[in-house]
Amino acid sequence: MRLIFFIIALTFSSNHSTFTYAVEPNKNVTKEFITSNIFSKTSNPSLCFDVLKDLIGHPLAKTTFATLVVRPVAAAESRARQTHKMLENMYRALIDPISEVRDRYRRCLLGYDDVIKFLANAKRYMRKNDDKQVKIYVSSAMRRVDSCDKSFARPPQEPLTLRNANKNFKDLCNIIVVICNKNTSASPKAAKITEELINKICTATRSPSLCLNNLKPLKDSSLLPNSVAALGTSSINQALSQGNATAAMIWARYRALEKTGTPSKLGLRYYTCFVKYTDTMKHLKEAKKLVVAGDAKSVKNQMSVAVNRVDLCDDELVKASDRNVRTLLDANGKLKDVCSIVVAICNKVMNT
Repeated sequence: MRLIFFIIALTFSSNHSTFTYAVEPNKNVTKEFITSNIFSKTSNPSLCFDVLKDLIGHPLAKTTFATLVVRPVAAAESRARQTHKMLENMYRALIDPISEVRDRYRRCLLGYDDVIKFLANAKRYMRKNDDKQVKIYVSSAMRRVDSCDKSFARPPQEPLTLRNANKNFKDLCNIIVVICNKNTSASPKAAKITEELINKICTATRSPSLCLNNLKPLKDSSLLPNSVAALGTSSINQALSQGNATAAMIWARYRALEKTGTPSKLGLRYYTCFVKYTDTMKHLKEAKKLVVAGDAKSVKNQMSVAVNRVDLCDDELVKASDRNVRTLLDANGKLKDVCSIVVAICNKVMNT
């Protein structure tokens, strides 16, 4: 489960009062939950229910801004394209010679051209979980449709089919705006990396001071939409960097021994250690992919295998009679320190 710190899955606020739903793996979205927090705040609750009813039964802990808003955005885009097509047909069918009437339809058509572009931008920001930008573009789209309605203030009146289509579009946009408002009001309290969270993670690592040095710059950053990536990206990158540097040191020492004709037994230990590091780097690279995917359990598994390979390298080095061993053992220790940060993050995500 994605970590949304302690009791946060969705936090909705209205008139300065806040509703918070505790995250529990077995909790699903209910009709009552969405009715009280979204439907009742919209301009057309019945339409809102029709658009969002498929969410009922969806795991609450996985219900994010994007999963809430994707349906009304898709419905609004579909309605905009249908209305644009209807306006084109109306414009072509006009027999009224008065240029002002023709201009009304032309302005509405141009307005819907903008609407479709605005919604495309809203979808782009929706994928980034940027509720503020989604709201800006959707609100701009609503204003264009309002202007279309207002252009029919004087007779002849606006055709009923156009008025109803415009209203339906604005009702769909209103659902999006309500969701954006709820998400914005929740975000300052929810899904933030706190000092308490950082301390809890770092106390479970091999090197709390290194962990604090890595995670403190993240304080007050968002945990959404992927808490594993939010917390673990810098540490997994550091692990990859440390691993590459250590592998290069081991290989350089092996090559140096080969050139000097040092007994093959010592060289074999370094070569075996390098092979273990090749495997270590493979698992670290896979862990980085899984961090991006937010799969805490699989990240932990990959990190654990990587550390095991470093331990096997240690087993070879401690048997080697070579003055360079201490430097390499220290480098291995630093890598394991960083890996323990990533494992502690995964444990926190999985257990919250």
